[in-house]
Amino acid sequence: MSDESIPLPPLPELPPLPATPPPAEPAAAGAANARASSTQAPARASRENLFDPDADLKDAYFRWFKGWVSPMTMLRRLNYKMITLLVIVPILFLKMFLVPALASKAVEAFADSHDLEVTIDDWSADLFNLKATAHDAKVLAPGPRYARQEIFEAGEIEIDLSFWRKLRGKGWVQDVTVRGPKVYLERQLGGRWNWEELLGEMETEAVAAAQAPGHDPRDSVREASLATGSTETSDAGKPAFQIPKLVVEQMALQWVENVPGDSKGGIHQEVKATLYLDDMSVQASDLQGLTDMRPQPTRLSLDARTGNGRLSFDGRANFFHRSDADGEGGLRTAEASFRAPTWTPMLDVKIYLENVGSGAFARLTPDAPIVPERGSLSGSIELQLAEHSVSCVANLDFRDVTFAVNRSSPLVGSRADQMESQLASYRFTGQRQFACGGLLTSDDYRPFQAYLTNVTNQGLEKAPKTVRAVAAIDHRRYDSQATIDSNLEGEVNRVLRTIDPEVRKWMKIHQTVSAYTGSLPIPAPPGPLEKFRRRFLSRFLGQVPGPSAYTPSPR
Repeated sequence: MSDESIPLPPLPELPPLPATPPPAEPAAAGAANARASSTQAPARASRENLFDPDADLKDAYFRWFKGWVSPMTMLRRLNYKMITLLVIVPILFLKMFLVPALASKAVEAFADSHDLEVTIDDWSADLFNLKATAHDAKVLAPGPRYARQEIFEAGEIEIDLSFWRKLRGKGWVQDVTVRGPKVYLERQLGGRWNWEELLGEMETEAVAAAQAPGHDPRDSVREASLATGSTETSDAGKPAFQIPKLVVEQMALQWVENVPGDSKGGIHQEVKATLYLDDMSVQASDLQGLTDMRPQPTRLSLDARTGNGRLSFDGRANFFHRSDADGEGGLRTAEASFRAPTWTPMLDVKIYLENVGSGAFARLTPDAPIVPERGSLSGSIELQLAEHSVSCVANLDFRDVTFAVNRSSPLVGSRADQMESQLASYRFTGQRQFACGGLLTSDDYRPFQAYLTNVTNQGLEKAPKTVRAVAAIDHRRYDSQATIDSNLEGEVNRVLRTIDPEVRKWMKIHQTVSAYTGSLPIPAPPGPLEKFRRRFLSRFLGQVPGPSAYTPSPR
């Protein structure tokens, strides 16, 4: 063999290496890696499919979870989706449908248990809050004796519920907001209000139930409390509802009083007097009913517009206080809860008048012989109500007030020209402080009319005797305990003798001043020490001070 080497075939030429790219920015590098992984993932999965019998299942995992994940991660992600479907969706369903249904059932149960006629057109719920809203709500007074049956109408009542209050045993309601309500109040000639019909029906039902054989007086309380979600114990005085905060916005009030007057040929000698108040706002806190034995727990404030002036008050009240009558063992039974006097509301407020027209409320005294015509009133009135007894102390500033003669009043008669001439140039400006009061249970006492006629008397202090005598007689129509100035007795007797006997009869006017018995001195306004005593007893000792010693004398 020769030593010559065997020639080898030439090596193939390799392609040139690609140029090294410059270093990328961190953000660009991350994007490039994401694109590379996204393009390589299907290829890698396709290569694995050739050797993996579970390739189809893994492809399903990949399509569902957008990447390769472990079974535990898959389970956690499924839990999130299931939580969304099984928890959040039912909660939204409960809020949108169950909350209005429960609120509607609660109102119906409460109305049925107390024989109230309540209608609500529709309910709705808030998506993000635990609130129920009633639309077009009405409360009707039973009986056809009033011009209108609707005592209360509201376009929207928003009820804010609270789980925390329910857990503490205080019911579901957190606060209530009433928007745009219309309130209709009417008082009959005999003195009964339309809203008293509601309480009267409740009391009648309670007494009948209490007298039934084998009746447990706590049952009616339990039924009422179940309607509002409040827990009840053996205490029959437990409230049926509790409202920590009540707000009323843009309320309109129509106040109708049937007072003695010339009905122009009617069967009854009465005149319908109507007063309208608009744009009222009310706030109350710690309100409960239909029985509340606490002294004066509710904080109450009101603001209303009257023409160019404003009327407001602030204080404390208890609208559902009842007489303290206990049964055996100190427990209040149903019979004791409704003994006369059953309903004794309590009020202790201070009323503020700011530039109120002097004749703003003259509508409530349609047969008054003399009414304020122009001018304004400002000042304050301290008003108290306890055990059916009203006491007030007014401090008013008369600003250029003039008066006019009401020729349609039966008390004017042939004296119209004389009285008009006496009042033609009369104006009154100054401050006056006076007290008033009486018993609401008396048929001869109408508190609002008595106050208005008293204001007229105060403004006519320097007027001629004839005018003052006629005004004093009109004031005694509504407050038979009011005093008459001894200097006016002769003029008052002369005017009384000229009034027709039939007119005196239906206007409840006596023939002479001496026929009025028991004229009472007007109580002096409370001083600083008396005000401090009342405030101390009310807030710290839980006692309610009575009115300022205004008690009627026997007739």
